[in-house]
Amino acid sequence: MVLDFPLASKLKNMSSAAMKYEASESFYTRNVDHITLPLTIKNACLKRKNSYLAGRICCQNALKNMRSDPCDFMPDSLGLPSWPEGMIGSISHSSSIAVALLAPTQQYHSIGVDVEELMPPEKSKKIAYRIAHPSEIDTGPHTYLTEEELVTLIFSAKESLYKALYPIYKKYFTFRDFALSKIDVESRTKDTISGRCEIVPLKRVKKDIDLTDSYKGWFYIDKLTHHVTYSLFSL
Repeated sequence: MVLDFPLASKLKNMSSAAMKYEASESFYTRNVDHITLPLTIKNACLKRKNSYLAGRICCQNALKNMRSDPCDFMPDSLGLPSWPEGMIGSISHSSSIAVALLAPTQQYHSIGVDVEELMPPEKSKKIAYRIAHPSEIDTGPHTYLTEEELVTLIFSAKESLYKALYPIYKKYFTFRDFALSKIDVESRTKDTISGRCEIVPLKRVKKDIDLTDSYKGWFYIDKLTHHVTYSLFSL
């Protein structure tokens, strides 16, 4: 089922596509003939096959929106999707939702997108201090967010930023190399929260790598319909 990507309007000349997919044999059978699978995916479990298919279907749909020639988006030597010439992109999926973005390299060095299922309270408490510093999960300044919504947002925002940083620096960052420093809510209803967020690298990280002082991205929390958090960064 095709979905609207709620952050689609945030980047100029960016093409996006999102879908809800099933972790089922029938989904795999319906779509496998339309997507080229690398050997590692062919030998993977059904869940991984379906998430790969859903991500590439979104890539193809985003590409159609740009009226570009077809592309199979096969993984390169680093495991990253091979983007069409003159484009960069990003893919993400939860267990039931996939999203892909494409943008021209003339305007963007890199982009990163992430979609995460909202964590249940027990999971958020378990991983909070693995992915965040104590100051990040202080819900005092963010009374409109539950602790599990905040922890999910921290996880998702850092994931999307790291996806944008990796193609440039070829380095994997840990969740505690950066800190979510600011959340600005631009829209809030009983079912959704959206706005801007800011992430800063820690001083010890900046000593070794020439990183920007801060990175600003967007987020969208869907509390009712799909129970997910989306986040997006562009460089």
